[in-house]
Amino acid sequence: MEFIELIINAAQESFLHVGVLLGIVILIFGYIDYKTGGNIVDILEKNKKIQPIIGAILGIIPGCGGSIILMPLYVKNKVSFGALVATLISSMGDAAFILISSDIKAYIGVSLISFLIAIVCGYIVDILHLDEKLKLRKDKLYNCDCINNEKTDFEKGLKIDLNTRKHIGHEVNDEVDHALHHNEKRNMSKLGYKFTHSIGYKIFYLLIIVGLIVTIISHGGGAEHAHSHIHSHEESLELPFEGIISLLGITLSIIYTILSKKYIKNSTHEEVESKILSFKEMIIHSASETAFVITWIFIGYLVYDLGVMLIGGEEVLNSILLVNGMITVLIGAFLGVVPGCGIQVIFISLYSKGVMPFAALVANSISQDGDALFPLIAMDKKSALWAKILNLIPAIIIGFVVYFIMS
Repeated sequence: MEFIELIINAAQESFLHVGVLLGIVILIFGYIDYKTGGNIVDILEKNKKIQPIIGAILGIIPGCGGSIILMPLYVKNKVSFGALVATLISSMGDAAFILISSDIKAYIGVSLISFLIAIVCGYIVDILHLDEKLKLRKDKLYNCDCINNEKTDFEKGLKIDLNTRKHIGHEVNDEVDHALHHNEKRNMSKLGYKFTHSIGYKIFYLLIIVGLIVTIISHGGGAEHAHSHIHSHEESLELPFEGIISLLGITLSIIYTILSKKYIKNSTHEEVESKILSFKEMIIHSASETAFVITWIFIGYLVYDLGVMLIGGEEVLNSILLVNGMITVLIGAFLGVVPGCGIQVIFISLYSKGVMPFAALVANSISQDGDALFPLIAMDKKSALWAKILNLIPAIIIGFVVYFIMS
Protein backbone atom coordinates (compact mmCIF):
# COMPACT_ATOMS: atom_id res chain seq x y z
CA MET A 1 0.00 0.00 0.00
CA GLU A 2 2.83 2.39 0.88
CA PHE A 3 4.49 1.78 -2.50
CA ILE A 4 1.22 2.64 -4.29
CA GLU A 5 1.07 5.86 -2.28
CA LEU A 6 4.62 6.66 -3.40
CA ILE A 7 3.67 6.14 -7.05
CA ILE A 8 0.58 8.34 -6.77
CA ASN A 9 2.51 11.03 -4.91
CA ALA A 10 5.35 10.99 -7.47
CA ALA A 11 2.79 11.10 -10.30
CA GLN A 12 1.02 14.12 -8.82
CA GLU A 13 4.24 16.01 -8.17
CA SER A 14 5.77 15.28 -11.57
CA PHE A 15 2.65 15.79 -13.70
CA LEU A 16 0.36 18.22 -11.86
CA HIS A 17 2.83 20.33 -9.90
CA VAL A 18 5.62 20.51 -12.49
CA GLY A 19 4.56 18.85 -15.75
CA VAL A 20 1.50 20.91 -16.68
CA LEU A 21 3.40 24.18 -16.34
CA LEU A 22 6.37 22.56 -18.03
CA GLY A 23 4.20 21.71 -21.05
CA ILE A 24 3.12 25.33 -21.44
CA VAL A 25 6.68 26.65 -21.04
CA ILE A 26 8.12 24.19 -23.59
CA LEU A 27 5.38 25.09 -26.07
CA ILE A 28 6.11 28.81 -25.64
CA PHE A 29 9.83 28.38 -26.23
CA GLY A 30 9.09 26.04 -29.13
CA TYR A 31 7.07 28.82 -30.74
CA ILE A 32 9.90 31.30 -30.14
CA ASP A 33 12.32 28.91 -31.87
CA TYR A 34 9.85 28.53 -34.74
CA LYS A 35 9.64 32.29 -35.24
CA THR A 36 13.32 33.15 -34.79
CA GLY A 37 15.48 30.04 -35.15
CA GLY A 38 16.09 30.29 -38.88
CA ASN A 39 17.66 33.75 -38.59
CA ILE A 40 20.41 32.80 -36.15
CA VAL A 41 22.68 31.35 -38.84
CA ASP A 42 22.99 34.68 -40.63
CA ILE A 43 23.59 36.50 -37.36
CA LEU A 44 26.42 34.15 -36.43
CA GLU A 45 28.12 34.33 -39.83
CA LYS A 46 28.00 38.14 -39.97
CA ASN A 47 29.31 38.72 -36.43
CA LYS A 48 32.44 36.60 -36.10
CA LYS A 49 34.01 38.75 -33.35
CA ILE A 50 31.10 38.21 -30.98
CA GLN A 51 30.41 34.57 -31.83
CA PRO A 52 31.18 33.36 -28.27
CA ILE A 53 28.57 35.80 -26.94
CA ILE A 54 25.98 34.71 -29.50
CA GLY A 55 26.89 31.08 -28.80
CA ALA A 56 26.34 31.63 -25.09
CA ILE A 57 22.96 33.23 -25.84
CA LEU A 58 21.97 30.23 -27.97
CA GLY A 59 22.95 27.87 -25.17
CA ILE A 60 21.12 29.79 -22.47
CA ILE A 61 17.80 29.42 -24.31
CA PRO A 62 15.89 26.62 -22.51
CA GLY A 63 15.89 23.33 -24.40
CA CYS A 64 18.49 21.97 -26.78
CA GLY A 65 17.42 23.64 -30.03
CA GLY A 66 19.84 26.56 -30.09
CA SER A 67 22.83 24.45 -29.11
CA ILE A 68 22.01 21.70 -31.59
CA ILE A 69 21.65 24.16 -34.47
CA LEU A 70 25.16 25.48 -33.85
CA MET A 71 26.86 22.06 -34.22
CA PRO A 72 26.84 21.83 -38.05
CA LEU A 73 27.87 25.50 -38.23
CA TYR A 74 31.01 24.64 -36.29
CA VAL A 75 31.77 21.59 -38.41
CA LYS A 76 31.41 23.64 -41.60
CA ASN A 77 33.81 26.30 -40.18
CA LYS A 78 31.10 28.96 -39.96
CA VAL A 79 31.60 29.50 -36.23
CA SER A 80 34.66 29.29 -33.98
CA PHE A 81 35.56 26.58 -31.50
CA GLY A 82 35.17 29.20 -28.76
CA ALA A 83 31.57 29.76 -29.82
CA LEU A 84 30.99 26.02 -29.66
CA VAL A 85 32.47 25.77 -26.15
CA ALA A 86 30.47 28.81 -25.01
CA THR A 87 27.23 27.28 -26.29
CA LEU A 88 27.82 23.97 -24.55
CA ILE A 89 28.82 25.62 -21.25
CA SER A 90 25.72 27.84 -21.09
CA SER A 91 23.31 25.11 -22.22
CA MET A 92 21.19 23.28 -19.64
CA GLY A 93 19.09 21.44 -22.20
CA ASP A 94 15.61 20.35 -21.18
CA ALA A 95 16.59 20.41 -17.49
CA ALA A 96 16.21 24.20 -17.64
CA PHE A 97 12.45 23.81 -18.01
CA ILE A 98 12.24 22.12 -14.61
CA LEU A 99 13.93 25.03 -12.86
CA ILE A 100 11.72 27.53 -14.68
CA SER A 101 8.65 25.62 -13.51
CA SER A 102 9.77 24.92 -9.93
CA ASP A 103 12.40 27.49 -8.87
CA ILE A 104 12.66 30.51 -11.15
CA LYS A 105 15.17 32.28 -8.84
CA ALA A 106 17.56 29.34 -9.02
CA TYR A 107 17.13 29.26 -12.80
CA ILE A 108 17.99 32.95 -13.14
CA GLY A 109 20.98 32.59 -10.82
CA VAL A 110 22.50 29.54 -12.45
CA SER A 111 21.80 30.91 -15.93
CA LEU A 112 23.64 34.15 -15.20
CA ILE A 113 26.64 32.27 -13.83
CA SER A 114 26.74 29.84 -16.76
CA PHE A 115 26.27 32.65 -19.28
CA LEU A 116 29.19 34.72 -17.94
CA ILE A 117 31.50 31.70 -17.60
CA ALA A 118 30.54 30.60 -21.13
CA ILE A 119 31.54 33.96 -22.63
CA VAL A 120 34.85 34.12 -20.73
CA CYS A 121 35.80 30.54 -21.63
CA GLY A 122 34.69 30.99 -25.24
CA TYR A 123 36.95 34.00 -25.76
CA ILE A 124 39.87 32.32 -23.97
CA VAL A 125 39.56 29.34 -26.32
CA ASP A 126 39.52 31.60 -29.39
CA ILE A 127 42.32 33.91 -28.20
CA LEU A 128 44.55 30.92 -27.49
CA HIS A 129 43.56 29.33 -30.83
CA LEU A 130 43.02 26.01 -29.07
CA ASP A 131 41.33 24.48 -32.11
CA GLU A 132 44.58 24.92 -34.07
CA LYS A 133 46.79 23.70 -31.23
CA LEU A 134 44.58 20.65 -30.73
CA LYS A 135 44.48 20.10 -34.51
CA LEU A 136 40.70 20.07 -34.71
CA ARG A 137 38.64 20.17 -37.93
CA LYS A 138 41.67 19.23 -40.06
CA ASP A 139 40.18 16.25 -41.83
CA LYS A 140 37.26 16.03 -44.23
CA LEU A 141 34.05 15.35 -42.38
CA TYR A 142 32.88 12.30 -44.28
CA ASN A 143 34.00 10.36 -47.31
CA CYS A 144 30.54 10.01 -48.80
CA ASP A 145 29.56 9.98 -52.45
CA CYS A 146 26.64 12.31 -51.57
CA ILE A 147 24.26 10.66 -54.02
CA ASN A 148 20.86 12.27 -53.86
CA ASN A 149 18.91 9.62 -51.97
CA GLU A 150 16.55 12.02 -50.21
CA LYS A 151 13.43 10.21 -51.45
CA THR A 152 14.68 6.81 -50.31
CA ASP A 153 15.54 8.20 -46.89
CA PHE A 154 12.10 9.73 -46.57
CA GLU A 155 10.34 6.46 -47.36
CA LYS A 156 12.51 4.35 -45.07
CA GLY A 157 13.14 6.82 -42.30
CA LEU A 158 9.83 8.58 -41.80
CA LYS A 159 11.37 11.94 -42.58
CA ILE A 160 9.13 14.96 -42.24
CA ASP A 161 8.12 16.21 -45.67
CA LEU A 162 8.47 19.99 -45.51
CA ASN A 163 8.16 20.32 -49.32
CA THR A 164 11.11 22.72 -49.63
CA ARG A 165 13.41 20.36 -47.66
CA LYS A 166 15.33 23.29 -46.24
CA HIS A 167 18.06 22.76 -43.68
CA ILE A 168 19.43 24.95 -40.92
CA GLY A 169 23.19 25.46 -40.93
CA HIS A 170 23.94 23.22 -43.91
CA GLU A 171 22.67 22.25 -47.35
CA VAL A 172 20.69 19.34 -48.71
CA ASN A 173 22.89 16.32 -49.46
CA ASP A 174 26.15 17.74 -48.09
CA GLU A 175 28.39 15.90 -45.60
CA VAL A 176 26.49 17.21 -42.60
CA ASP A 177 23.21 16.11 -44.17
CA HIS A 178 24.55 12.59 -44.56
CA ALA A 179 26.01 12.52 -41.06
CA LEU A 180 22.90 13.79 -39.30
CA HIS A 181 19.99 12.80 -41.52
CA HIS A 182 21.08 9.85 -43.64
CA ASN A 183 23.50 7.86 -41.49
CA GLU A 184 21.71 8.11 -38.15
CA LYS A 185 19.18 5.37 -37.44
CA ARG A 186 15.61 6.47 -37.00
CA ASN A 187 14.38 6.07 -33.45
CA MET A 188 10.66 6.30 -34.02
CA SER A 189 8.71 3.25 -35.19
CA LYS A 190 5.87 3.51 -37.71
CA LEU A 191 3.37 2.99 -34.89
CA GLY A 192 5.09 5.70 -32.85
CA TYR A 193 5.08 8.09 -35.81
CA LYS A 194 1.38 7.53 -36.54
CA PHE A 195 0.43 7.93 -32.87
CA THR A 196 2.45 11.06 -32.16
CA HIS A 197 1.54 12.76 -35.46
CA SER A 198 -2.20 12.01 -35.46
CA ILE A 199 -4.07 11.81 -32.18
CA GLY A 200 -1.30 11.43 -29.59
CA TYR A 201 -0.28 15.06 -29.23
CA LYS A 202 -3.94 16.17 -29.12
CA ILE A 203 -4.74 13.83 -26.21
CA PHE A 204 -1.54 14.84 -24.48
CA TYR A 205 -2.26 18.57 -24.60
CA LEU A 206 -5.85 17.92 -23.53
CA LEU A 207 -4.50 16.26 -20.38
CA ILE A 208 -2.07 19.14 -19.88
CA ILE A 209 -4.94 21.66 -20.04
CA VAL A 210 -7.15 19.60 -17.70
CA GLY A 211 -4.21 19.13 -15.35
CA LEU A 212 -3.52 22.87 -15.35
CA ILE A 213 -7.16 23.64 -14.48
CA VAL A 214 -7.18 21.01 -11.72
CA THR A 215 -3.93 22.39 -10.29
CA ILE A 216 -5.24 25.96 -10.24
CA ILE A 217 -8.49 24.87 -8.54
CA SER A 218 -6.81 22.56 -6.00
CA HIS A 219 -4.25 25.23 -5.05
CA GLY A 220 -6.91 27.88 -4.62
CA GLY A 221 -6.68 27.40 -0.88
CA GLY A 222 -3.33 29.18 -0.77
CA ALA A 223 0.35 28.39 -0.50
CA GLU A 224 -0.03 26.49 2.80
CA HIS A 225 -2.51 24.06 1.24
CA ALA A 226 -0.31 23.62 -1.84
CA HIS A 227 2.74 22.87 0.29
CA SER A 228 1.01 20.32 2.49
CA HIS A 229 -0.62 18.73 -0.55
CA ILE A 230 2.70 18.17 -2.27
CA HIS A 231 4.37 16.56 0.71
CA SER A 232 1.54 14.51 2.19
CA HIS A 233 0.84 11.02 0.87
CA GLU A 234 -2.41 10.75 2.82
CA GLU A 235 -3.85 14.00 1.45
CA SER A 236 -2.96 13.10 -2.09
CA LEU A 237 -5.02 9.94 -1.73
CA GLU A 238 -8.00 11.98 -0.53
CA LEU A 239 -8.18 13.75 -3.91
CA PRO A 240 -9.04 10.92 -6.31
CA PHE A 241 -9.63 13.13 -9.35
CA GLU A 242 -6.17 14.67 -9.04
CA GLY A 243 -4.75 11.18 -8.64
CA ILE A 244 -6.57 9.93 -11.74
CA ILE A 245 -5.44 12.89 -13.88
CA SER A 246 -1.87 12.49 -12.61
CA LEU A 247 -1.73 8.77 -13.33
CA LEU A 248 -3.26 9.28 -16.78
CA GLY A 249 -0.73 12.02 -17.51
CA ILE A 250 2.22 9.94 -16.35
CA THR A 251 1.00 6.86 -18.23
CA LEU A 252 0.59 8.81 -21.47
CA SER A 253 4.00 10.45 -20.99
CA ILE A 254 5.65 7.05 -20.57
CA ILE A 255 3.78 5.63 -23.60
CA TYR A 256 4.82 8.67 -25.63
CA THR A 257 8.47 8.19 -24.60
CA ILE A 258 8.44 4.46 -25.36
CA LEU A 259 6.79 4.85 -28.78
CA SER A 260 9.23 7.61 -29.66
CA LYS A 261 12.09 5.40 -28.39
CA LYS A 262 13.57 8.37 -26.57
CA TYR A 263 15.18 7.02 -23.45
CA ILE A 264 18.29 9.18 -23.00
CA LYS A 265 18.36 11.54 -25.98
CA ASN A 266 15.30 13.73 -26.50
CA SER A 267 16.05 15.99 -29.47
CA THR A 268 17.89 15.38 -32.73
CA HIS A 269 19.15 17.90 -35.25
CA GLU A 270 16.48 16.81 -37.70
CA GLU A 271 13.70 17.33 -35.17
CA VAL A 272 15.02 20.76 -34.27
CA GLU A 273 15.00 21.69 -37.96
CA SER A 274 11.46 20.42 -38.41
CA LYS A 275 10.31 22.40 -35.35
CA ILE A 276 11.78 25.59 -36.78
CA LEU A 277 10.42 25.05 -40.29
CA SER A 278 6.92 23.73 -39.52
CA PHE A 279 4.36 25.04 -37.02
CA LYS A 280 2.63 21.65 -36.75
CA GLU A 281 5.92 19.84 -36.18
CA MET A 282 6.75 22.39 -33.49
CA ILE A 283 3.57 21.48 -31.61
CA ILE A 284 4.07 17.72 -32.09
CA HIS A 285 7.71 17.72 -30.99
CA SER A 286 6.97 20.04 -28.08
CA ALA A 287 4.49 17.44 -26.82
CA SER A 288 7.08 14.70 -27.25
CA GLU A 289 9.69 16.79 -25.46
CA THR A 290 7.33 17.49 -22.57
CA ALA A 291 6.41 13.81 -22.23
CA PHE A 292 10.09 12.85 -22.16
CA VAL A 293 10.92 15.35 -19.41
CA ILE A 294 7.85 14.46 -17.33
CA THR A 295 8.76 10.77 -17.54
CA TRP A 296 12.26 11.42 -16.20
CA ILE A 297 10.96 13.75 -13.48
CA PHE A 298 8.59 10.99 -12.37
CA ILE A 299 11.48 8.51 -12.23
CA GLY A 300 13.57 10.99 -10.26
CA TYR A 301 10.82 11.73 -7.73
CA LEU A 302 9.99 8.04 -7.32
CA VAL A 303 13.65 7.16 -6.73
CA TYR A 304 13.88 10.01 -4.21
CA ASP A 305 10.78 8.90 -2.29
CA LEU A 306 11.95 5.29 -2.23
CA GLY A 307 15.41 6.36 -1.08
CA VAL A 308 14.01 8.50 1.72
CA MET A 309 11.81 5.62 2.85
CA LEU A 310 14.70 3.13 2.83
CA ILE A 311 17.23 5.28 4.73
CA GLY A 312 14.76 6.40 7.38
CA GLY A 313 13.50 9.84 6.39
CA GLU A 314 14.49 13.22 4.98
CA GLU A 315 16.39 14.23 8.14
CA VAL A 316 18.81 11.33 7.68
CA LEU A 317 19.28 12.25 4.02
CA ASN A 318 19.96 15.91 4.84
CA SER A 319 22.54 14.96 7.45
CA ILE A 320 24.35 12.77 4.92
CA LEU A 321 24.41 15.56 2.34
CA LEU A 322 25.57 18.12 4.90
CA VAL A 323 28.70 16.08 5.56
CA ASN A 324 29.34 15.37 1.86
CA GLY A 325 28.52 18.75 0.32
CA MET A 326 31.73 19.04 -1.71
CA ILE A 327 31.23 15.55 -3.09
CA THR A 328 27.83 16.56 -4.46
CA VAL A 329 29.57 19.31 -6.46
CA LEU A 330 31.80 16.70 -8.10
CA ILE A 331 28.79 14.44 -8.66
CA GLY A 332 26.96 17.28 -10.40
CA ALA A 333 29.96 18.12 -12.59
CA PHE A 334 30.70 14.54 -13.64
CA LEU A 335 27.05 13.64 -14.24
CA GLY A 336 27.04 16.55 -16.66
CA VAL A 337 29.60 14.70 -18.74
CA VAL A 338 26.96 12.11 -19.62
CA PRO A 339 25.36 13.11 -22.97
CA GLY A 340 21.58 13.37 -23.15
CA CYS A 341 18.86 14.98 -21.06
CA GLY A 342 17.60 12.00 -19.03
CA ILE A 343 20.21 11.90 -16.26
CA GLN A 344 20.34 15.70 -16.11
CA VAL A 345 16.57 15.92 -15.66
CA ILE A 346 16.79 13.55 -12.69
CA PHE A 347 19.63 15.59 -11.18
CA ILE A 348 17.69 18.87 -11.45
CA SER A 349 14.60 17.10 -10.05
CA LEU A 350 16.63 16.06 -7.01
CA TYR A 351 17.82 19.64 -6.62
CA SER A 352 14.21 20.81 -6.59
CA LYS A 353 13.66 18.33 -3.75
CA GLY A 354 16.47 19.93 -1.75
CA VAL A 355 18.78 16.96 -2.15
CA MET A 356 21.56 18.86 -3.94
CA PRO A 357 23.08 22.25 -2.99
CA PHE A 358 23.06 25.21 -5.35
CA ALA A 359 26.79 24.76 -6.01
CA ALA A 360 26.17 21.25 -7.36
CA LEU A 361 23.46 22.68 -9.62
CA VAL A 362 25.93 25.27 -10.95
CA ALA A 363 28.57 22.61 -11.61
CA ASN A 364 26.07 20.40 -13.41
CA SER A 365 24.66 23.22 -15.53
CA ILE A 366 28.13 24.22 -16.73
CA SER A 367 29.32 20.71 -17.57
CA GLN A 368 26.14 19.35 -19.15
CA ASP A 369 25.09 19.91 -22.76
CA GLY A 370 21.66 18.31 -22.98
CA ASP A 371 21.31 16.60 -26.36
CA ALA A 372 23.61 19.04 -28.18
CA LEU A 373 26.68 16.82 -27.94
CA PHE A 374 25.09 13.94 -29.89
CA PRO A 375 25.21 15.60 -33.36
CA LEU A 376 28.76 16.79 -32.68
CA ILE A 377 29.82 13.26 -31.73
CA ALA A 378 28.30 12.02 -34.99
CA MET A 379 30.26 14.58 -37.03
CA ASP A 380 33.49 15.28 -35.13
CA LYS A 381 34.35 13.03 -32.18
CA LYS A 382 37.67 14.72 -31.41
CA SER A 383 36.10 18.16 -31.12
CA ALA A 384 33.30 16.71 -28.98
CA LEU A 385 35.82 15.16 -26.58
CA TRP A 386 37.83 18.37 -26.15
CA ALA A 387 34.69 20.49 -25.82
CA LYS A 388 33.55 18.19 -23.03
CA ILE A 389 36.89 18.49 -21.24
CA LEU A 390 36.82 22.28 -21.57
CA ASN A 391 33.33 22.27 -20.04
CA LEU A 392 34.23 20.02 -17.13
CA ILE A 393 37.20 22.08 -15.90
CA PRO A 394 35.28 25.33 -15.25
CA ALA A 395 32.32 23.31 -13.93
CA ILE A 396 34.44 21.88 -11.10
CA ILE A 397 36.25 25.16 -10.37
CA ILE A 398 33.17 27.39 -10.36
CA GLY A 399 31.16 24.75 -8.49
CA PHE A 400 33.71 24.73 -5.65
CA VAL A 401 33.91 28.55 -5.64
CA VAL A 402 30.13 28.83 -5.27
CA TYR A 403 30.14 26.13 -2.60
CA PHE A 404 32.72 27.91 -0.42
CA ILE A 405 31.00 31.28 -0.90
CA MET A 406 27.63 29.89 0.19
CA SER A 407 28.88 27.60 2.97
